[in-house]
Amino acid sequence: DLSPPRRVAVLLPLSGDWAGAGRRIRDGLLAAYHADSGDQPVLAFFDVGADGLSVTAAYQQARAEGAGRVIGPLRKSALRDLVASTDLSVPVLALNRIDSDRGGPRLQQFGLAPENDARATAALANQMGQERVLVIRRDDDWGSRVATAFKTALTETDAAIVGEQRYPPDQ
Repeated sequence: DLSPPRRVAVLLPLSGDWAGAGRRIRDGLLAAYHADSGDQPVLAFFDVGADGLSVTAAYQQARAEGAGRVIGPLRKSALRDLVASTDLSVPVLALNRIDSDRGGPRLQQFGLAPENDARATAALANQMGQERVLVIRRDDDWGSRVATAFKTALTETDAAIVGEQRYPPDQ
């Protein structure tokens, strides 16, 4: 079905530790919504934070209320819970990424890779004229991937990497 939905549910953490991020995303969606005067769907927001519904309960409620699309969740753990326990009959645009193909074609994952942040940081260091850089990274696969992206971007700008220090992942 390629027709625009009449109702879009947005599952965000609006309470608890992630509430700040959830509110910023909500505010951005509302700003875009109010900037467009065309025919728009109804937006329904569901709190899936500490004081809200579980992500699966929010998805089921959104579906029962006629949502044609769902945006969210934001946290990886919530996305894992949603994919593991729910038949995604209503398409979902997740605001994060997990390694899973269980959601099938009704699950679209949108996440910002930390490697992109590392490349942006390298570009900023270059703009600031930094020519000699010490890389300090977490000692695990994630830290290795991010450091590799950072170092690759730096070497493309002729910056010198003078060393690399690692720290335990739990610190």
